[in-house]
Amino acid sequence: GFVVNVHLLNAQEMDTICNLEEADDNSFLKIFPNPTKGTFQIVYGSATSCPPAGWGGIIIVNIINSKGETVYTEAILKFEGEYDQTIDLSGFEKGTYTIQVVAGKRKKTRREILE
Repeated sequence: GFVVNVHLLNAQEMDTICNLEEADDNSFLKIFPNPTKGTFQIVYGSATSCPPAGWGGIIIVNIINSKGETVYTEAILKFEGEYDQTIDLSGFEKGTYTIQVVAGKRKKTRREILE
């Protein structure tokens, strides 16, 4: 609740200063190795001082299986420009997984194949 609302107000003030396209284009999401036998790395970063609209310093990482079920979710409350996490899906069924990183109103997705 309340914390996010405070952050959103701050982000809206920043939106007026920042070029929104710049905020969008300067973030990246890398997933490797792909395909994987189980363990893979998620690297997400933002190379801009202009945050996306609705940004509150929080990013949410979701991993969704082929049935649309979320099998992993993590909220990073103090995102400092780069997120680097090793994920182990070796206990999960093989198939295609969607890795989703949500920052404010921006969403980046990648597919990971578990063999």
